[in-house]
Amino acid sequence: RYASPHPTLADHTPILAAPETRVTTLPNGLRIATESTLASRTATVGVSIDAGSRFETDETNGTAHFLEHMIFKGTESRTMRQLEEEIENMGGHLNAYTSREQTTYYAKVLDKDVPKALEILADILQNSCFDDKRIERERDVILREMEEVISAAGAVKHEDIVDQAKNLFTKLSNDPTTASQLVAKEPAIFTGSEVRIIDDDIPLAQFAVAFSGASWTDPDSIALMVMQSMLGSWNKNTGKLSQRIAINEIAESMMAFNTNYKDTGLFGVYAIAKILTYGRRIPVAELFARIDASSIGPVRTEDSERYGMGYCKL
Repeated sequence: RYASPHPTLADHTPILAAPETRVTTLPNGLRIATESTLASRTATVGVSIDAGSRFETDETNGTAHFLEHMIFKGTESRTMRQLEEEIENMGGHLNAYTSREQTTYYAKVLDKDVPKALEILADILQNSCFDDKRIERERDVILREMEEVISAAGAVKHEDIVDQAKNLFTKLSNDPTTASQLVAKEPAIFTGSEVRIIDDDIPLAQFAVAFSGASWTDPDSIALMVMQSMLGSWNKNTGKLSQRIAINEIAESMMAFNTNYKDTGLFGVYAIAKILTYGRRIPVAELFARIDASSIGPVRTEDSERYGMGYCKL
């Protein structure tokens, strides 16, 4: 198809209709990324920080996740109750999550409340109050090494978010160390291994098979995302691997997973199987056989386009 000398009509409307991602970097290093959909009445604004469990030491283990919960306890100008009431009165939603490499704080609000939501995020990130001095000391460990990115999507204007960020985020660390530099200093090395934990009280065996994957910037990262969708999961039952597992009753459930980091990644399959069916043997060989059988050759063009289109919109 792709080597044909005859031109064909291709519809790229779904890709071209996606909002443009605009990025601005302030003098203090703060990056701002927005996608404007002004027809929408709602927006999501968030601050992503390059600080996660990967960068913790034995002494600071768990600090990023701990801070995620503590940071909503109040600021110099807002008590915890005032913070909660302010968000509730806007009909908004304020939340956070922590991963291995990032911590993100975000708010979902109506379009008219975007400035207030951004001001609240700036306040909790720069002026949080903790009574215990030890907690404050652990908080500084994270803030000293963080690189921030403000993101906004929906009913927002890029210029407005940039102007607000210049006025609100004025207490960022001057430490030039970035997470990428920390990763380069201590790169992650994939080490094949096997870990088994036996519990006879659990009737089902839960197991995962993982391979070395791709980083965010690796050209293979998108291909692995598409492959994850093609392998599917038990619930969707759309991937060929899922179909074979269902027909042959290999497992009770399964899902393919693909995790990307700054310098590496993990790709694999997680499954739950009845160990009684196989005695005490986990059906790893059968699972490998089905993965090998799901080659790229038989994949129909319309399937690859359908799976890939979701990633083209990002």
